[in-house]
Amino acid sequence: MSIKEVVLVYGGELAIDVAHQLESKKTSSSSVSCTLRNASERPKTLLDYGPDVLVCFILQTIENGNPTEDVSTVKKILCTVRMMQDEE
Repeated sequence: MSIKEVVLVYGGELAIDVAHQLESKKTSSSSVSCTLRNASERPKTLLDYGPDVLVCFILQTIENGNPTEDVSTVKKILCTVRMMQDEE
C-alpha cells in the first residue's frame, strides 16, 4: 500500500517550527499531500486515519523528557489504545 498523505502532528512551540520546516521540504511534484495538525486539537481523531496515511509526531519535551501539557493528552490516548491492543 502506498502513502497518500503525511500528517505532521506537532506539540510545543519549537515543534511548530520543525513541522513547518518539514512541510516546506515537500516537492511540488509529489502526489503525497502534507498537512500540519496541532496535537492538542481533538486528539482522539488521530486514530481515524487509514493505513495509507503516515502520521508523524513532532513533540517538544520539557525537563527530564516529560511531555508538554498539550502533548500529555495525546500520549495518554495512544498509551490507552496500545494497552487495549495488547490485551486482545
